[in-house]
Formats: sequence, structure tokens, C-alpha cells
Amino acid sequence: MPIVSVVIPTYNRSWGLVRSVESVLEQSFQDFEIIIADDCSSDDTYEVIKSIQDPRIRYFRQAQNVGVAENWGTGVNLAQGEFITLLMDDDFYKTDFLANRVSHLISNPNLIVVFSSYELRDLENQLLDTIEAELPDQAELSPEDLLKCILQRKWFIGTSMYRREAVQSVWEKAKCDHMIVDFSLGIYLALQALGKGLYLRTKDFVMSAHSGQNSQAKLKEVFLQTDNALSRILTEFSSHPNVNLVRREQSNWKVLQARYLDLKSDNNFVLAQNLILDALKTDISNIWAWKQLSKLLVLGKL
Repeated sequence: MPIVSVVIPTYNRSWGLVRSVESVLEQSFQDFEIIIADDCSSDDTYEVIKSIQDPRIRYFRQAQNVGVAENWGTGVNLAQGEFITLLMDDDFYKTDFLANRVSHLISNPNLIVVFSSYELRDLENQLLDTIEAELPDQAELSPEDLLKCILQRKWFIGTSMYRREAVQSVWEKAKCDHMIVDFSLGIYLALQALGKGLYLRTKDFVMSAHSGQNSQAKLKEVFLQTDNALSRILTEFSSHPNVNLVRREQSNWKVLQARYLDLKSDNNFVLAQNLILDALKTDISNIWAWKQLSKLLVLGKL
């Protein structure tokens, strides 16, 4: 069996998939399998993958479009490696990505995940930004620290290598939130306290930025799914000692959603007001966000 399973979910993005796959094949650490889960693409994805001659590539095509989470889940369930990564079909790894993580996971059995800083680049490979958490290099993180990292968006799924069994143990719950499955996955792993995490300042992962990745319709759905997911998790872990961190995060999202709503065109004044009030009841520190919202309303910028 391979040491690492690299799962690449894809849909109609053969142009990016080639670069993603090649970045894995060029790794300094070579004991891996690549699982490509194709959500019934209508482009030339199949032909492109078949042209890459490497026995470590396992290609699975859905009979029909099943959506993001189910397609990801196919790859997760097919994985055989001791460790697993999830690579989007428009992102890619630098040469030592796998090696940098495998060494720590093998030497420290208490770790369930190793993640890192990363670069944001455009399609011409021009550096747009470097994303780093305010953590020291090789910082070992408790389950509570991991929860804070995922809630504060310091822990990004693309930079992560997990113990496969840990991911598979919580996947059925996390996949309910198909647009934010990475967010839910991190929360479940942290709350179930399956192990510790390690943060690296290696910047050995590259996220691609390009037009069409997000839309207003998608963003509204993300707000809704995030609120629903956090409500479900709060109910499930109501007696957990760190549940207040999740409750505060839900409060923050209510504020963000209220600020995002197009109040003038959708006439959602009452809805926005109720979201703000719910947020303030949960966490009074959000009074700052309420003041900012009021300024925007007065200035006519919302």
C-alpha cells in the first residue's frame, strides 16, 4: 500500500488538472497514489488523464453529477494510504510538499494533521499574496488550538496532510455541508479530539486565483450552509468544553451575512436586523460589527 493518497476531485477543469497531477508526480517523496474523482465532466478530462502514463494514478468517473461533497467522498473512501491529502484541480504542490508532512506524521503518532502557510498565484503564476498564520514554525497545536485555527481560517484544507483513518471517521458528518465541507471537516476533527496538529511555515502549496471561482449566489449559499452547519454542531457538541468558540463563530457569521445582504434590492431590512440582534445576544463583542453596519447603511454603501 502507498504511504500517501492524494485525492484530486475534479469537474470540467482539465486545463488545471494536468498541472495539479504533474505537481504530485514531481514530488521528492514518491511513495503515493493519486486518486482522481471526476464528477462526470463533459470536457476532455478523461482523455487528458489517460494520456499521463503512470500506474499510481487511479481514475474514477461518476456516472452522473453528484456534487462536490459526494465526489470528494468518493476519493476519500477509495484512499488506501496511511496519510491523505485533498488537492483541488486548479491548485498545485511545490516539490517537497509531501516530504515536509510525511516526516512529521511518521515521527509523531499523536499528530492527525500537518498544515502550512501557502501562496496565492494567478493563472500566469504571478504571486498575488502569501497567506501565513500568526504561529511559529513547527507549532504543535492541541485540539482546542486546532479548533481556533479552523474557525479563524488559519487552517486550510489544501495545505493539509491528514491521517486517513481520522478523516474517514468523521467524513459522513462533514459531507452534509457540501459547499463548506473543508470547514466542517476541520471542526469535527478538532472537537472529537482525535489528535494534535502541526503548523509549518513552508509555503509549499499554491492556490490558484482566477475569475469564476465565486459568485453572489454561491456566497449566499455559503452563508446559509455555514449557519446551518454551526447550529447542528452546537447541538451535537452542546456539552463540549470548547463549544463557546463555535457559538461565537456562528455569531460572527450572522453579522457577516447581515452586512452582505443587498438590503436595497432584496428588501431584507427585517431579516438583517434579526440576524444582527441574534448575533449580539450570542456575543456582545459584535457591537463593533453592528456599528460598522450602521455606518454603511448611512453612507448608502450596503
